[in-house]
Amino acid sequence: MATRPGLTIPPPAGPRGRLLASVRLILLKLLAPMLGRFLQANDEMMQQLGAVSSRIDEAHRRLDRLTEETAAANALAWEQIALSRRLATIEQRLDEQREAEPASAADSMPTR
Repeated sequence: MATRPGLTIPPPAGPRGRLLASVRLILLKLLAPMLGRFLQANDEMMQQLGAVSSRIDEAHRRLDRLTEETAAANALAWEQIALSRRLATIEQRLDEQREAEPASAADSMPTR
């Protein structure tokens, strides 16, 4: 006895077997539409899950890009701090040299 393509019920063996075959057939006819609706709902949820998953992946890519940009900006800020410290050191040395030059220039000038 065939119910759906690929699904067969073995032939009944005696009166009990015929009763079980009838019960199986009734259950298949009752459960098949519910199973079909379940599979359809499952397919729809899987599609929604795929869409949400792709949005999450895109958000991760954007977050990775922003993290890299933030790290680059942070590195640039620290580089600017280091350059300003070097510049301050150079300016301090120049000031020290300027203060030392007039004193040494005055010592080397002949007096009248």
